[in-house]
Order: sequence, then C-alpha cells, then structure tokens
Amino acid sequence: VSQFLQEHGTEIQLIDSSKDPLTTFESMRIYIERNGRPFNFLQSKETLNLERQMYLDKLEETQAKVGVEQPDTDKFKEEEKKQKEKHQKLLKRIEEVREHEKKLNEARQQSTRQFLMDNIIPSLTEGLVDLCRIVPVDPVDFLSEYLLNKSNQNSQQLDKN
Repeated sequence: VSQFLQEHGTEIQLIDSSKDPLTTFESMRIYIERNGRPFNFLQSKETLNLERQMYLDKLEETQAKVGVEQPDTDKFKEEEKKQKEKHQKLLKRIEEVREHEKKLNEARQQSTRQFLMDNIIPSLTEGLVDLCRIVPVDPVDFLSEYLLNKSNQNSQQLDKN
C-alpha cells in the first residue's frame, strides 16, 4: 500500500508505535504542521454571530413593516433562562474534564515506582496480609478476588465523590 501511495505522489510518514505515545503524537504533529498549521474552513464565532444579528435585524424590520406583534417577552426570558442553565451545566462539565485531565497528567508525570507506591502497594499489602491470616487453598485466586473487591470499593468511593 505504501509503495502504491508513493508512486502516486502521496507522502507517507512511517511511525514507530513502540515509542512513547506522547513522543509519537508530537512527531505526527510536527509532520502535519511542517508547512504551517492547518486552516479550519469553518466560519468563526464572530462571523456567525454577526450573520445572526443581521438576520434578526432584518426579521425585526419586516415585522415592523407588516405590523406583526412582537412575541411574548416572557417566552423569550424563559428560553433565555434555559439557555443560561444549559451553558452553566456545560461550563461545569468542562471544568470537571479539565480537573480530570490535570490528574491524568500528574499521574503520567510520576515515576513508575512512585505510582506503584501510591496506588498499588497499599491494596496489595492488605491483600497479602489477609492471605497470610486466612491461608486459603488457592492463594492466587484468593488474592485476585481480594484485589477485585478492593477495586470495586475504590470505584464506588470515587463515584460518590
């Protein structure tokens, strides 16, 4: 496939997927932006808002010429209130996503040893202590069940928060 594309003048960048994902992503970004950043062909918010305002002005003029009454302002206020509520929910969700991304970045920046010490070792130690106390017939199965239950408990605690 790559030979066919190269014969027809299409550039190909071979990517080594065994490298760190961030390094791979950065090399792809540099390759894509080598001739400048890509252009987004969608209209900007300012342009869309200006067109909307012009449309509303024309509509208002035509209604004034025809003598059509303006719609109830109560309906507009109610609709505006609903829009504000939706906007607030959206802003709250965006903030939650930012917090989650921040936590993920902090976790990615930790060394493997520190990550294990913070997240894995405490639960594993408790499981091994229980394993020594109970001495089950199948210790591997017992430990796997213990860690699964501990994981479910941690997930439920996170969901409550």
